[in-house]
Amino acid sequence: MNIPNTNNHIKQERICLLAITKHGAQQAAQLAKQLPHAHICTLTKFSHVFSKLTNQVHTYNGALKDEIATLFNNFDQIVCFVSLGAVVRLIAPHIKDKK
Repeated sequence: MNIPNTNNHIKQERICLLAITKHGAQQAAQLAKQLPHAHICTLTKFSHVFSKLTNQVHTYNGALKDEIATLFNNFDQIVCFVSLGAVVRLIAPHIKDKK
């Protein structure tokens, strides 16, 4: 999604595709083909799924909860290929308001 700024320039959203399962990584890879400017965050063991894409890939080991604060600070949009219940629990401490 592009949002015009006050200078009549198009601001490109900072998007991250977050995948923590094999199936989620495969789905994220499909979307990443259509969003080459989107970054990808995934477990190290799934990095091979994104090897043929031009997207920037950040891999991690350990708990996803340790990555969430950084994702919130660095991206405007986070597309989660994660169960809804897990997403709610992970992001709840970082939500300041409904906007």
